[in-house]
Amino acid sequence: MKKQLVASLMLTGAVALAMGMGASAEEKKIGISMYTTRTEFYVAMSSTVEDLCAENGWKCSTLSAEMDLTKEMENMETLVSQGVDLIFMEPLQTEGSAEAAQLAIDAGIPVICFDSSITSDVPVVTNVYADNFQNGVEVGKWVADEYFKDKPIHAMIMHGVEGLEPCDQRARGVISGILEARAGLSAEEAKTKGEEFDIETVKSGSGYYEDADFYIDATGFDDGLTDTALQISEDFLTANKEINLIIANNDDAGYGAIQAVENQGLEDQIICVGAADARKETLKGMMDDPDYMYKAIGLNIPSKVAETAFDVAKQILVEGADPASFDEVTNTPAVCINAANASEFYNPDALF
Repeated sequence: MKKQLVASLMLTGAVALAMGMGASAEEKKIGISMYTTRTEFYVAMSSTVEDLCAENGWKCSTLSAEMDLTKEMENMETLVSQGVDLIFMEPLQTEGSAEAAQLAIDAGIPVICFDSSITSDVPVVTNVYADNFQNGVEVGKWVADEYFKDKPIHAMIMHGVEGLEPCDQRARGVISGILEARAGLSAEEAKTKGEEFDIETVKSGSGYYEDADFYIDATGFDDGLTDTALQISEDFLTANKEINLIIANNDDAGYGAIQAVENQGLEDQIICVGAADARKETLKGMMDDPDYMYKAIGLNIPSKVAETAFDVAKQILVEGADPASFDEVTNTPAVCINAANASEFYNPDALF
């Protein structure tokens, strides 16, 4: 079982670093392998690392695969050939990206995965991301209690990127949270049953969990992109007239689904929650508009994920920490953000 560590969101070791422990920061060359830069989330995450590299006098090279495993491998080959000291990698697929990560590791380059995870067979330093499953649980419990106490749930689930474990964990977390709140299950029971229910409905396209009066009327993969989510949602809403809840994998997919709802005039019937992100526009909408369709979102602010990953890199490259000494998973805290607490996380100057 993966060990998990709730990471500090504050960068640590500033005094020691200022004293110049370890090799000189100016000698460091960093590679960033992104699976896409097509949305503001990924731009904000890579930009945060680039800014932190600049602040520390490190050179930095960022390459994007744009959702292509072959390109991802080519990018890793390029970074290895450049002789970088460490690579931040956002894997496109948990299994499919394993070969690219292993290439760098075999070359003696530590790899820190962030936002997404790699299979445990590949000895990366750590996988840094929001607590995808528990974020989903908190969102699922909250929406079940706040909006669906006395009526059935008819959900449409947008899964994000097919084959990517964090996306699966987000959806399964929300499902498990709903089951915990409505079926009288323990957290552990809800986790097991939620995963089973998700796998079943992805295969069949729909399903019903009687003890929770919880229908999944439609489920699909949107790559976390607004345009794709819009197209899929239009089809799902046309075919399924009882949908009253959209479960989005991230903000961008949620925006596409909400646009589809508005296009069909279903704002009074359907609400939306997201398993992860919390971009500033979403938080602002929650704060300002009681009728805003996006009711809750799990905490996954890209700058915090990037800062946490960069702190690990500093420990290795400057303080001399053993790359093998870190936990397999490094999580940021799980939080359900809604209108009641959105102001605590809102930053008007944030990139995302």
